Amino acid sequence: MSEYLILAAITVAKILVVIGALMGGDSVMTWIERRLSGVIQFRWGPNRVGPFGLFQPIADVLKLLVKEDLI
Repeated sequence: MSEYLILAAITVAKILVVIGALMGGDSVMTWIERRLSGVIQFRWGPNRVGPFGLFQPIADVLKLLVKEDLI
């Protein structure tokens, strides 16, 4: 019985590591895409929030959450 619990815990840990790596990779790729599009369009890109604009995705989520829909 305990062998199954250990195997289940290891499987859950592996799944969490993969999900964390994918989310981290997505954040990095979003940052790279924004910086490259800024260079291509001859603009600075998102560099106002945090060091090198690393907090820009967080600011975007907060902006989306507090936006008021006008009807």
